[in-house]
Amino acid sequence: MNIALHGKTIAIEGIDGSGKTTIATELAKRLGVEYIKDPAKSVFGMSSAEYKELFNSVEKKQNHSTIAQLLSMGYTSINNIDGCVCDRHILSNFFYNGNDDTIHYFDAQVQAGDVPDLTIVLFCGQEERIRRIRERNPEDPDLKKDQRVLEANYNKMMTYAASRGIPCMEVSSEFVPKDDLVRTLADIVVEYCQKIDEYQSDYGETASIFIKSRWAKRAEKAFDRRLEEYLGNFHYRTYDMNGNPRIIDEASL
Repeated sequence: MNIALHGKTIAIEGIDGSGKTTIATELAKRLGVEYIKDPAKSVFGMSSAEYKELFNSVEKKQNHSTIAQLLSMGYTSINNIDGCVCDRHILSNFFYNGNDDTIHYFDAQVQAGDVPDLTIVLFCGQEERIRRIRERNPEDPDLKKDQRVLEANYNKMMTYAASRGIPCMEVSSEFVPKDDLVRTLADIVVEYCQKIDEYQSDYGETASIFIKSRWAKRAEKAFDRRLEEYLGNFHYRTYDMNGNPRIIDEASL
């Protein structure tokens, strides 16, 4: 593990089919840190089967308040892990359970600082996401989800992240080979974490999430530029959820 990763939590988020589990698993290996998924299981001492049964039972009742609290307890519990990549975190929780009745749970988590040091949000076009889901399981219930609702929830999630200063960067997982994506992300994550440690050393205090949020946006632009260097493609572009190209503005880097 690179020393800069000690005590850091990196979260991977995104809509079903965007590549979360694949990228999170590979990124954790490359960084030499623990891969975490469903941390609430450990909090309640449950097996995977018991956790799934409990979660499905609550989900059927559409009790967003209970689910939000259950997941929040799990994500908060990983704070003591000495470096990890977490498959989903606060933003996925908000994606599915954030509303006027539950938003105070999320705000309390943000105010307590129980958010990842950096969240990487993966996205790709609807057609590619559906293809990936169908390829892994033709009967996957995710195929029946209303794509318009998913995209609305994605925008809701990103709006919340921006309004609360949660440090995150958006990355397209559609047009880039997995190995190149993981390698580029690993380099950017290490550099980002080094910046956090430098701030601690220079100022004797932990950087606020708002400072980290500014660094995350710079990291997002650096990622785009670094990927161009790796691929040798000077016309590389990434796209947002609506299919619009995000042009790399080197003057702002």
